[in-house]
Amino acid sequence: MLALNSIYAVSYRTELLKRIASYLPLEITNGTDSLYAVNNYPCKILKRVEKDEIIHLGFQLFSWQSRKDIPVFADFLERVMLDVYLQGSSQQMTSRLRELNISWTENGKVPLNVLTSFNTFLRVNNKSNNFSLNYNNKEYTAVWKTNNTQYEMVFMASRELIYGTDMVEAEALFFNELKKREFNSQGTKDVQPLNQLTELSNTLYRKDGNVYKVQAKYTTDSYYIKKSNTEAEAVFDAKYPQPSLLNMAEGIVPCDNRKLNLSIHRYGNVIEHITVPFSMIYSTLFDDMEKYFSVDVSNKQTYYVRVIYYNELFQYVHVLEVEVPANEIFHNAAVWKAHLYCFIPQERLKENNIPL
Repeated sequence: MLALNSIYAVSYRTELLKRIASYLPLEITNGTDSLYAVNNYPCKILKRVEKDEIIHLGFQLFSWQSRKDIPVFADFLERVMLDVYLQGSSQQMTSRLRELNISWTENGKVPLNVLTSFNTFLRVNNKSNNFSLNYNNKEYTAVWKTNNTQYEMVFMASRELIYGTDMVEAEALFFNELKKREFNSQGTKDVQPLNQLTELSNTLYRKDGNVYKVQAKYTTDSYYIKKSNTEAEAVFDAKYPQPSLLNMAEGIVPCDNRKLNLSIHRYGNVIEHITVPFSMIYSTLFDDMEKYFSVDVSNKQTYYVRVIYYNELFQYVHVLEVEVPANEIFHNAAVWKAHLYCFIPQERLKENNIPL
């Protein structure tokens, strides 16, 4: 392993980045540049900082343009190449690859000396080589083709691996981001062409959406009231409480000043509490996830708005439940109880004691 440096005064997004940085020259961790050429290193090191916090460290494998198409994977591949390289010897690098359940091959074969292979690849990779990323059976294969050699890295489609955080750290980062976010959007009343909707009654129409494959009652359907012979507007009417709540959760009718007293259920039976605007439900916080909605009613007195946020890339979900007293649905300054469960592997969704 390369020499350890003392750099703990600097702020890091994750513990993994902090550990990687501890083996880098102080000129990188404490510097203000984004690219660093270091003696005896085969490739420049890229650093990204956001609000005085280091959020990325890695070998620069991609151009700024090419990384736009695969930002998460570009960060991962650059970081993991540096992480493995910093182990120092070929034997230690092989052990680290095995620990991460990653394979590295050169023209289809495991190289006899991983350090030599990394050095060669990092020197010849010009950030515009023929690169592809393929997915098959819960594994990704990153492929770089140079003139005479094809390098491949195979790794699991694991959120923990690719983001470099375990469950506890992922939840903490999510909660911190939630606390920092400003939720300004209050939703706007949507209007749709009448001929693109399914007629449910003389006045009520539905825009058919997608269905969540694990729980069919969760959909992206939305509901509309006939406005004219050609248009319908999103329904928000006491005659239709369930469709109105669905529409509000989807952000296609105004939520005004409604708020959520949110309890976030974290790993180890830890519960965090925070009050957020209702608009958090459809905010950019969840832009990388598909959203599916349902509304159930209990004894006509309480409605339960539930949202499943599904990350297809890494096969995990967040589940939100909002408890809405029937007599408060149309109170524009209501504050409702809500519960959020995060980072649940989709295949274990039904095993957890989570309201669905």
